[in-house]
Amino acid sequence: MQRAETDVLVIGGGAIGAGVARDLAMRGINTILVERADWASGTTGRYNGLLHSGSRYSLRDTTVARECIQENTILRKIMPGCIEDTGGYVVATPWDDPSFGDYLIECCNRAGIPIEEIPVAQVLREEPYVHPGIKRALRVPDATADSFLATRATVKSAREYGARAWNYCPVVKIIRKGERVLGAECVNLSTAKQIAISASLVVNTAGAWVSEIGALAGIKIPLVCSKGSMVAAHCRIVGTVITRLRWP
Repeated sequence: MQRAETDVLVIGGGAIGAGVARDLAMRGINTILVERADWASGTTGRYNGLLHSGSRYSLRDTTVARECIQENTILRKIMPGCIEDTGGYVVATPWDDPSFGDYLIECCNRAGIPIEEIPVAQVLREEPYVHPGIKRALRVPDATADSFLATRATVKSAREYGARAWNYCPVVKIIRKGERVLGAECVNLSTAKQIAISASLVVNTAGAWVSEIGALAGIKIPLVCSKGSMVAAHCRIVGTVITRLRWP
């Protein structure tokens, strides 16, 4: 069995795990990141691909919406190559109340989210596949983001700061001494060799699988997963992020 030592072992190579590993490495902390499959192959790689402005969140939680637009701005600065600045339209379909847009504008202004009224005719020229009966359109700074590219870039940066990052290296055992977690055993799937990693701290960033990792340490993490539904098209139907003007 191979052996490795580190200050912090991060389990799970999605957006959170990669970000934690990079942050630790930037601070000079000896870090190992392990992922059971490819980077962003779990929760991170299965999201809807949107960089939200926070406009819809503003209707329910101003604090969350404000944090969302702040992170939106930061991500555009630090990884512009992973983001396509499509912009977004919030539109009132024939089944929506266009006056609700006034409240959305008020909420966005409160959260510091840019929002602008756009003539319906202009939107229909730009997006001919949007329902021709839309009654109102508001522009917000939504965008699309490539989670795979962003995660790989974050892992690359973590390595440049000194972190060790190994994918196709699933955790099979948590090393414990009494109630204290001392590290983990992994399997390098490319060589079939086991690696015992000793760590002062183990961080569980396994996404929807955090309870499985917790169980290896004898820790029960109550988690109820809920899957959403998305429809994938073989081509791009619209060039911007289109959202309905209604209560989320």
